[in-house]
Amino acid sequence: MSFKKKTSFVFVVLIVLTLTIFTYQSIRGGEDTSVFDSFIYPLKILERGVSSLFKDVKGLINRYILITQKEGENKRLLSKLKELEQERNKFIEALSENKRLRDIL
Repeated sequence: MSFKKKTSFVFVVLIVLTLTIFTYQSIRGGEDTSVFDSFIYPLKILERGVSSLFKDVKGLINRYILITQKEGENKRLLSKLKELEQERNKFIEALSENKRLRDIL
C-alpha cells in the first residue's frame, strides 16, 4: 500500500516536472537545443542556471563599478565647476574695477 503511494507520488512529480520543463521551454522560446537534451544531459539545466546567475551577478557588479566611477567623475567635475565660477567672478570684479577706474580718469 505504501509502495503504491510512493510510486504514484513519484510518477505525479515526474509528470509535473516534465510539464514545467515544457512550459518553460515554450515561454522562453526556441533555442537550438530541444527539451529532451535536458533528459540526456541532466547537468545542462544546472549549468544554464548557474551561468545565468553568474551573468546577473557580473552585470550587477559592472553596474556598481560604473556608478561609482561616474559618482567620482561627477564630484571632480563639480569641484572644477566651482573653481571656474570663482575664476569668472574674479574676472567680472576686475572688469568692474577697470570700468570704475576709467570713469575716474
